[in-house]
Amino acid sequence: MGGIVQAIRGIYHLLLLIPSIKISTIYSPERDLIGQLELYTSLAQLMNSTVLGLALLSLLYAMINLLPIPGLDGGRLVLLFLEEIGTQLGLKESFLQKSMKACLITGTFFLFSPFIINNIWSISLELGLPFIEIILWIMLLISIFMNIHIFLEKQEVLRKR
Repeated sequence: MGGIVQAIRGIYHLLLLIPSIKISTIYSPERDLIGQLELYTSLAQLMNSTVLGLALLSLLYAMINLLPIPGLDGGRLVLLFLEEIGTQLGLKESFLQKSMKACLITGTFFLFSPFIINNIWSISLELGLPFIEIILWIMLLISIFMNIHIFLEKQEVLRKR
């Protein structure tokens, strides 16, 4: 019974921490992958009971998974709801599919943005380049790879003719 009380106290203390979280604690160069792993390690040390810790992690995962963000299960429910509304309004299927893809990409970027931004920020500090310059170089590389992919797809289509 003491383990359940300890788990409930842990959840209570985690919920109390939520209002004190600032954007600068999520997005900063010190919060790169190693820093985030250290955070998870310290949280794991907080949960000393293995069974209750796994139950707590499962409960937290279920709650986070139901958030209405595309890319999570809650987001799928939102996308299904939006698709149903779109069909009721008589929108074209191709438009709905493109909209759903855009929502999924946006939701996925939202989910992984702390990891992406923090690691790029950390790399920019290590290289001594401004953050914006690193972002521009990455965008340039992505556009080059996209153009190569489009070129190769067109070549494949021409070969099939």
